[in-house]
Amino acid sequence: MTSETRTIDQLRLSRFNVRTNEEDANATDALEQSIIEHGLLQPLVIHPLRGNAMKWGVHAGGRRYRAIRRLIERGALPADWPVDVRVTDLSDSALYELSLAENLLRRGLRPHEEFEAIRRAVDAGAPVSEIAAHFGHPERWAQQHLRLARLAPPVLEAFKSEEIGLDVARAFAATEDDDAQIAAWAVFRNEPEWHRRPETVRRLLKIGDAELARLLRFVGDAAYRDAGGRFELDLFAEEAEARGRVTDEGLLRRLAEERLSEIRERARAGAGRVIRFAKEPPTNDYRQTDKGLQIHPAEADGKIELPEGDIVATLEIDEAGEALLRWWWATRKAMSEASHPERKKAAAAKPAPDPRKIYAVDVERLGDGAAVSDNFSARSVADASLKQEEGLTQEGVQVFRSLRRAALSALLAYDAARGGTVGRDYLIWSQLRMIFTGDRAAKIGIKGLQPADHDSDRARDHLQQQPGYRHLAAECERLKSEPFVADPDPVAAFMAWRAADEATRNEAAAIVAGLALERSLAAPGYRIALHDALAQEMGLADPAALRAVIAPTADLLGELPRLQRLAISQPLVSDDRQRELIRKKSDELTAAVLRLVQGEPAWVHPLIAFDAPPNPDAVAARSDQHDIEEYLAGEIAEAAE
Repeated sequence: MTSETRTIDQLRLSRFNVRTNEEDANATDALEQSIIEHGLLQPLVIHPLRGNAMKWGVHAGGRRYRAIRRLIERGALPADWPVDVRVTDLSDSALYELSLAENLLRRGLRPHEEFEAIRRAVDAGAPVSEIAAHFGHPERWAQQHLRLARLAPPVLEAFKSEEIGLDVARAFAATEDDDAQIAAWAVFRNEPEWHRRPETVRRLLKIGDAELARLLRFVGDAAYRDAGGRFELDLFAEEAEARGRVTDEGLLRRLAEERLSEIRERARAGAGRVIRFAKEPPTNDYRQTDKGLQIHPAEADGKIELPEGDIVATLEIDEAGEALLRWWWATRKAMSEASHPERKKAAAAKPAPDPRKIYAVDVERLGDGAAVSDNFSARSVADASLKQEEGLTQEGVQVFRSLRRAALSALLAYDAARGGTVGRDYLIWSQLRMIFTGDRAAKIGIKGLQPADHDSDRARDHLQQQPGYRHLAAECERLKSEPFVADPDPVAAFMAWRAADEATRNEAAAIVAGLALERSLAAPGYRIALHDALAQEMGLADPAALRAVIAPTADLLGELPRLQRLAISQPLVSDDRQRELIRKKSDELTAAVLRLVQGEPAWVHPLIAFDAPPNPDAVAARSDQHDIEEYLAGEIAEAAE
């Protein structure tokens, strides 16, 4: 490196200079004054420009170069003022490293400039290990900076503009998959401020996902990788092996299911009989695992000694990745009959009753939803009826109840947006009714001045896929920003409410009514007649209108047993096509049925539907559906902006 002088017209800012932030690069006022008073204390570091022997690039000292040029432009220095320089002839990667080192020691670079400088050096051929050693850092430090420099464009821009902080950027950089980052960003950027945390990003990217970690331990890392799967370590985890991302989730689940199938077949062979495998253990009236029904059979030489009777098995994967096989009596009745076989013989001697008649009596006794809410026995009968008629598990029943409540909530909000007052009137009337008559919430279908039932995690997964629910979430966030909610002074907030326009108050009342709704179903024991009346009063009980807020999804159809999915498809396909569907695997069947019902604009699962009076005007029903879809799309887009 030699020391010489050049004039300003011989110099250009080098592309190897790592400082890109204009605010920092142009902060030269104090530097200009220093050059006038003391001269250039530190020479510029330059290199020959490729293809131009008369020009040199300034790759270290960019701010000094700008300061001298400005002084000459305003006449404070002559045009031929000699600029002290040191000439280098290094490789591209070495020039990036030198510029980075020079800037780090002076006015601090912005973090994204540091990341970008390391990326440029690596792209120019510098080994990551050498860059790290040059700055006295471990190689992992340079790898992290390189990963951050290669963030997906929208995430990197958000970091540069300080829309997100470094901790959130690191969470996105846990994966190299740009598509995964972009998909997560599309959701993350619309989250409320309090939810925009690194943990949210990792959840969206499934970094350190507990379920997938269990499946990976069960399948085995070697087997997963041998099948072509990859596991991406999170470079930013405190412990290198502690957290990562399964990049081929579908492959992992398939391998796990293959292993589970082998275990099931061995269990059936060991038992020497046909065994049903249930998703969950049997539960009691309180919906907790009924441990009294568990069986602990003796095992020897691969043989499993099970008692006679109705027995089911469950197969789960525990935290350690071990398969946990357990045996259960299917019901208390099955256990009782096995303990007292004479009772079973006596029962067998009686004519078998018609199950439909049994449930008809029980259903008639149940009446509306009030009985189910107040009585565990009534709930058991209602659940048993649904299990027989629809094939739903108890958790599945709650999913459908949550979806129906979300549908009615969205319809109340839409009715208010078009000027209707059903939601407001229902809210005010219901509160008065409960205060003055003592009617219970389950009878009139709405809570009394308290939060509605919490939806389960599984139900929330379904709800978040529905346009009506997403709209309600966006509207709730908008209302939170209104002065009558956001103002901490209750008096000021109330006055703001009084001053709000009629449409805003009407819509707010409808949303509150929707949030307080009881869950219901179009099924005996869970039906709330007033919910059907509300939908009819709004003129939105027609399935075509309801479909705009509750759309069929693969997950929703997956709640139904195979026979129910086939029953849905039957009226929509030919006999030949139905025979093809019968032969399909479960996932393939779900996808095929989903395509069928998506092609039927008025299809809604009967459990979610509302009783609607005959509607001879099908065109009007389709118009309602179109209007609601436009309303939801517009409101959600406005909230996102």
